[in-house]
Amino acid sequence: MSEKVGPMITETDSEDRSFSKWTIIALALLSLTYLSLGYIRSESGLVHAFDTGIYLQILSNLQVGRGWVSSITGEHLFLAHHFQPVVAILVPLYAAFSSPFALLLVSWLALLVSCIFLMKVLPAKGIASKNSSEWIAVALFLYPTLASRVTYSFVPEVMALPALCYLAYLLAKKDRIHRKEWTGLILCLVYVALCKETLWLTSAWTAVVLALAYRKDKEAKVFWVLGLLFLLGFAYLFFQWMPAHSDLSGYYGLSYFHNAWVNGRWGFLGKILGAVLNLFSLQSLGTLLVVVILLPAGLTLFGGYWALAGAIPALLLVMAASNNQIHDLTNHYLIAALPFIAVASAMGLDRLRARFKEPKVRTYLALLAVLIPAAMTALHSSGFVFQTLFATQRMELRLRQAAAELRKEIDPNELILIDGSLQPLFSDLPQVKVILGFQGNPTHVTLEDLKKVRRVITTNDLSDLKDCRSIRAGEGDLTVFDYEGFYQYCDWLKSANFVKKEYLPNRLIDLKIEAQP
Repeated sequence: MSEKVGPMITETDSEDRSFSKWTIIALALLSLTYLSLGYIRSESGLVHAFDTGIYLQILSNLQVGRGWVSSITGEHLFLAHHFQPVVAILVPLYAAFSSPFALLLVSWLALLVSCIFLMKVLPAKGIASKNSSEWIAVALFLYPTLASRVTYSFVPEVMALPALCYLAYLLAKKDRIHRKEWTGLILCLVYVALCKETLWLTSAWTAVVLALAYRKDKEAKVFWVLGLLFLLGFAYLFFQWMPAHSDLSGYYGLSYFHNAWVNGRWGFLGKILGAVLNLFSLQSLGTLLVVVILLPAGLTLFGGYWALAGAIPALLLVMAASNNQIHDLTNHYLIAALPFIAVASAMGLDRLRARFKEPKVRTYLALLAVLIPAAMTALHSSGFVFQTLFATQRMELRLRQAAAELRKEIDPNELILIDGSLQPLFSDLPQVKVILGFQGNPTHVTLEDLKKVRRVITTNDLSDLKDCRSIRAGEGDLTVFDYEGFYQYCDWLKSANFVKKEYLPNRLIDLKIEAQP
């Protein structure tokens, strides 16, 4: 099925199951670094309600039998907001360890298992050499999209990484799929789809690519049927089931695919046309160049094309977006593309290194594949260096204990307004709304909400703020926050009578509303 990799693969690759000591050291040091930063951020109130806090609240609700309710998103059934049933398997973990750091650990484990899979399976199956597989596994561990899931925020899509690696491996296979692999294929296709509604498209497309790759074999018909089933499943889920069960008037994510030329014309078909036109914008073409060519050091040009094809749905969804946030390499939207790019890169590295006899040149090529994502992760404007400096300045490891003291004073049935950075520390409270929400995300605090609020948990009581409207997006900032909603809240708070209690100055302040304005 797939291209022969070339002479870089030796007979001993399939027999040698051990990893290079340098690979083990690299992954161990990176893990320690990631987890240390993740722990400091989670314990210091630097992990946000979007997205980590949302899932912590859902896990709390599932644990006590409240179901998939989410006051943060305003959904009585969160699965109609994002179809991610896979979250439910984390309930036992939450019951034992109800911290944002627990979810960052899940991200780390999924990433580590994926890297181990690539290092063990690709050489054992003759897809890529042991050396190239280890280099690319380290590069994957360094990729900014995935590093940020351990240090910055959790999303359930990261739990699909090992299954996506398995699907990428099947696309890269040279021989027919065996019976046990068929079982793994079906399970992985289903599991991936349960991690997010858009991943149904990745499962469907993977089956289609397999049908094309095995087009001369009888299995091709089965792959076509699988692809059709997952595509129909996505259509039913996204266009019928989710809208029917949502408390919102429309899928909020569509606001990310705005096109200035279409500008709201022609209804839903106009949105589709706008998304298609966005694919050819300079921003989208730049993202494609960076993700597929630059970050993998051009290795995807030299082999592994069947595996690389699996990345197409996730890449198209990112490219179709007009929102800069979606294109940001530290955000999570590229997760479903990266395992396919990694497998293709390992195969491409073998092919490229086979052209050079000088060992130093081969080493430099492999080193380049690691240094490019490492530099991006470290030096990105919201990357590791920035997050480390910010976390060091804002570190406050007493915050969790202070939050526990405040929690004793709270009636869980009352409506509470809370800073997004503090909500993950109060994930068991079912009636909270985040003060400063995202545009397009249904988290806005309404006038009706303000009339019901009896408590505000915040880092700033705004007493030093003279003009509420002086808080606005700076030049060049992403305008993703609901500033109008904040102005409404600010005016309300300045007119309300409240009793203030500082548990930690400028880090945890409780405002108990005594009288509404």
